Amino acid sequence: MGRFCFLIFAVALASALPGLVAAWSESSASRWSASGDGVLFWLKWAGDPGARRLFYAFALAIVVLIAAAVTKDSRNPLLRAGGRIVGWFSKPIPALAALLLALMPHVIAPMKTPDAVGKPSIVIVLLDTVRLDHVGWGGSELPTTPRLDALARDGAAFTQAISQSSWTKPSVASLLTSRVPGAHLATGQRVQLAPDRRTASDAYSSAGYKTYGISNNPNIAYTFNFDQGFTEFHQGTSEDADTLIARARKWLEPHETNDDPFLLYLHLNDAHYPYVPRETSKTRAGEQQIRGLFNKTGSSKRLDGQAQDDFRNGMGLHDRQLSGGFSREDVELMRLSYAEEIRWLDDQAGDFLEELLEKRDDLIIVVLSDHGEEFLDHGDLGHGHTLYDELVRIPLQFAWSPELGERLGLMKGLRNEQIRTIDVLPTLLEACELEWSASAPPLHGASLLAQLRGGASLDRPAFSETDIAFSPVSGPPGPLRMWREPASKLIITDPYTEMIAGRYWLFDLEKDRGEQRNVAGEYLDLLERMERDLNRSELLIQHDLVSEWEVGVTSQEAANLAAIGYGGDSIPTELTADADAKFGPGAVPWWRKPLR
Repeated sequence: MGRFCFLIFAVALASALPGLVAAWSESSASRWSASGDGVLFWLKWAGDPGARRLFYAFALAIVVLIAAAVTKDSRNPLLRAGGRIVGWFSKPIPALAALLLALMPHVIAPMKTPDAVGKPSIVIVLLDTVRLDHVGWGGSELPTTPRLDALARDGAAFTQAISQSSWTKPSVASLLTSRVPGAHLATGQRVQLAPDRRTASDAYSSAGYKTYGISNNPNIAYTFNFDQGFTEFHQGTSEDADTLIARARKWLEPHETNDDPFLLYLHLNDAHYPYVPRETSKTRAGEQQIRGLFNKTGSSKRLDGQAQDDFRNGMGLHDRQLSGGFSREDVELMRLSYAEEIRWLDDQAGDFLEELLEKRDDLIIVVLSDHGEEFLDHGDLGHGHTLYDELVRIPLQFAWSPELGERLGLMKGLRNEQIRTIDVLPTLLEACELEWSASAPPLHGASLLAQLRGGASLDRPAFSETDIAFSPVSGPPGPLRMWREPASKLIITDPYTEMIAGRYWLFDLEKDRGEQRNVAGEYLDLLERMERDLNRSELLIQHDLVSEWEVGVTSQEAANLAAIGYGGDSIPTELTADADAKFGPGAVPWWRKPLR
């Protein structure tokens, strides 16, 4: 009986204590519980039973019992003391106390969690690296997204949606927190989303929703804390969109027969380089050819993290004799293969969303991208290195079940007002009649529900930033900050990084959509007014370029990140003075205010 009690004690304690510590520290339980939002604390604790930890605790308890039995008659006082300690915890009362502690969160969490029956279910599909002008409704000259175009016709799409960063991690963190990167601090390649930043999954889980996050981008992963708040999270770095969508379908099966609402976040990385489209696409409608649909050669040069670095270190197109040189024809074939990847994604995601809308009458769907992709628009390739529109102007569309749309008063249509990624979460919260906790950091975004109900257009100034390692082809300027209005756009170097502060780019978007001509020196009044508005916005936040939230990664994680261009540090190892700057072909030089 004593040995059995000790096993219960050891295993229950191993289950209870680490989960309790994680809930207390990572969910900021001391703050949230004091403000009436303690359900997050209990959910976090209940969600961390630690199956592997329990196995190890059981095995260790067996070893301890054997050791205690072998040494019970030992003359060594330390061994005898160890045996007495084991004896103390081999009684029913300690075992029962540990068992009650382990079971407590599983009993209390359901009691504290509100009933969300009758509220809308939410599906967010993020198509990584998809440019707005490579989506049909966004102006693509190729038929890349017939299914998403159909959803846009029956829903709403925004042609001026601006991401808060030009690469994945800070952009997605802004989507999930409705905070700009300088506030959520997930700004570096080895930096995690800080555990005390409240997320959409936290808000929906604490409101009684079942939540599931799925990602095949190595940035949106356990290591970087993007599983936070989700009831379940799946990280499938080596899995394609069709496999992830099959997982989502399986998870959704129980929800088809009950009224429990859910939040599903589906992050699909398949349009990211190396631009190797699948041969065919299979959907409920049948099978169609994909490879060769736009790129008639059926193949193209491979672009990956190493090839991108080689291209940049060779200063782009003008130095093809160096490793990494590409011709314009090479890049055009890459772009067409990229368009084929988008077409394949459109089939997979579109088919899935069409099926959901056929089955459910309570859905709100958001489809968007985190950032775009450059194909020599400014002489470079890839993303993260600038804040031009090919990288920060993204597709963002809403779809909904007709019955729910009628109940909420949602109106179909293509909308041209400027909005931001940070506006998505407030929109969903208002549509679901959920409150954002007063104890959590306030949202930087604002709801779009009034616009979705046909309200007057309201342009919202947009802020974006990137701290990712600069590209030699574009300057290199260093960390960048952006303030965008519908007609004008200001980009500056980080004003808190002394060596590079004071570099400006100003673009007249009405006359120069491609952002090819820096007019900062010609429109000083406009530049100073936009810079003043940026400073007053409270979105330009000084933060350390080396974060306290930097984490280690395994060799496999490092390889996965390097393959998609995240192999180095985010922060430049050296910053270039104006006199040392070398701009590649297509880059737009910065402008400095003259000394007075």
